[in-house]
This record gives sequence, C-alpha cells and structure tokens, in this order.
Amino acid sequence: QSEPTADEWVQSLHMDTAVLRALHIPQNMALFEYFAALDKTAVWDLLRSAKLEGLLETVWAGVEKANEHEAPATPFSTGGALQGKHLSRSEVAVFMRGVKEVKGAMTDEEVELLV
Repeated sequence: QSEPTADEWVQSLHMDTAVLRALHIPQNMALFEYFAALDKTAVWDLLRSAKLEGLLETVWAGVEKANEHEAPATPFSTGGALQGKHLSRSEVAVFMRGVKEVKGAMTDEEVELLV
C-alpha cells in the first residue's frame, strides 16, 4: 500500500467531526441561525472546552463566511412569523429584495439605504 498524501492524511484525522462536536450545533436549528447567535468569544469557549482552541481563527473565518450567506426566504411565507423578531442585516436585505420583487417599486440603492 502506498504512503498517503498529506491531504489524505489530514482527511483521515476527521477534524471536521471534532469541530462539529466542539461547536455543539443543535440538530433542530438552521446553521445560519446558530452561527448568527455566536460571537468569537463563544466559539473560543466551545473550541477550548474540546482542546481545539488553536483552530479558532480558521473556525471563526468559517462562521463569518456562513453568516454572509442570506437566510432562506421561507419566513416571508409564514404570515406573522417575523413579528417581534430582531432581524439581522442580511435578513432585512432579503426581506427588502422580496418586497422589491413583489412591488417592483424600489431600486437596489433604495433597498441598501433601508438596510
């Protein structure tokens, strides 16, 4: 059997599984919701408790990247589901784009001003 490549060796460590376990991501919650609720200190604490604190910058960069993605559009079809909810900047942007699609009255610049 040939010697594994560096990529194969790293993959064999299953670090993804270790990080997922350390972050305690609830199965009944959307990933973007969970990540939106985390700050860097919380991620540090979770990683530190699993002795993975050396991965903080890499994991935090991944959390920030995940937070850049827009939330799914499903809340707009649930009637009053947004009532009383504090929306993130990306959720407001998605909402306003939805309004623009329905009404067609707002320019992208107007949407950005509202966000």
